[in-house]
Amino acid sequence: MMNRWTKDRNRNHGAKGSPSLCNWLLRLLLVAVALLGPMVSADAQACLELGTVTTECSSDGGVIVSFEVINLSDIAAQKLFLPDEVDDPEGSATISPSVTIFTPALPGDGSVVAMVEFFIDGATDGAVLEIPFALMHKDDAGDLQECCNGTLDIGIPDDCDATQFVRGDSNQDGDIDIADAVSVLNYLFNNSGTLCIDANDVNDSGTVSITDAVNVLCFIFCPGTPLPPTPFPECGPDPTPDPLGCVSFPSCQ
Repeated sequence: MMNRWTKDRNRNHGAKGSPSLCNWLLRLLLVAVALLGPMVSADAQACLELGTVTTECSSDGGVIVSFEVINLSDIAAQKLFLPDEVDDPEGSATISPSVTIFTPALPGDGSVVAMVEFFIDGATDGAVLEIPFALMHKDDAGDLQECCNGTLDIGIPDDCDATQFVRGDSNQDGDIDIADAVSVLNYLFNNSGTLCIDANDVNDSGTVSITDAVNVLCFIFCPGTPLPPTPFPECGPDPTPDPLGCVSFPSCQ
């Protein structure tokens, strides 16, 4: 038997045609989808594009990484920033240089492919490192601002063994003498080839210059002159990451 209260409740929820709770939830869901939909864009354009990425062992047992980058941010980039260190399975690996300067600036319209090169030292053989980077530009106040960023996944080779050599023995004859100073000068000014540029870097500055020839002469003729940095006088790898190389050094093999 239906009492008056039951009849009134049924009339209020049915006879007047009011929407049920499920209908209200459905309407709220549709409104939410309509509001949130424009915030998600599957066709968002990337602000950069990566080209060829290569890795190779350096003469000091590290890894040389080079990659192509195309700036699509519509903002000309003056610099590319990398971290000084990245996580490695056995701790951390160092990166140098961490800043690449684009001269002229890298246009943001994708018209130029820039080549970037850096060195990784202390990485674990066979590891894959995630290396973030950012393209930077200067605003009207001259402050650096990020215009785009990305991540490199770099696989470390399994067998990057450093080539051993003796610093200062430029002509690789087993002695440090005047002939080595002449060899450095020939490399600088006469396009004389060498299979171990690192041996010419007598002061371990990361470059070869007249100063290296002078250092050889001072070592021979100036008492008290400091010895060349390691590796000297015994064979060994270059302990300092730099762009120089040493393909072979027969007397150390």
